[in-house]
Amino acid sequence: MDEQLEGDEAVGSILDFARDDSTPPTTVVTTADHECGGFSLARDGIYNVDYEMIDSLTASITEGVVPAIEEEVEDVEDLQRVMSEVGGFELEELDRNHSAADLYRTIDLSLNEMPEIRDRLNRRVLLGFTSHGHTGVDVPLYADGPNAEFFNTARDNTDIADVMADALGVK
Repeated sequence: MDEQLEGDEAVGSILDFARDDSTPPTTVVTTADHECGGFSLARDGIYNVDYEMIDSLTASITEGVVPAIEEEVEDVEDLQRVMSEVGGFELEELDRNHSAADLYRTIDLSLNEMPEIRDRLNRRVLLGFTSHGHTGVDVPLYADGPNAEFFNTARDNTDIADVMADALGVK
């Protein structure tokens, strides 16, 4: 999610530059080469994402919680503290049907990606993913500025260079 916000901020800066009266006519084109995750705002037939818990998170699993676990966790009490202090949630919140000790036993602390924690957190906040890699989902293609109309239809990503050449009158 952080990368999405950073991308949005970068595109906003680029659009501000392109729309500035002192900038020569500039077309801004944004797209992606693939979609990842197959992200959905629901799971298991439940459409009630726990946005409050998401807002309470203070670190990502991969970049915040995992390094802290690798450095600091020796037992269940350490894991509870790291989840609370670094992640912003209590370990028990991941699965209300199991104690913290039970959760600790199911988590393989030797794994770099901590899939058990990530998967339990996603289940808890009701976020769904079909993959942890690329999907076949179409990605958005946006354009703003002169010749933006060249991009206002679905395109195969391999055709974008040809569309840009056409818009520029280049062969």
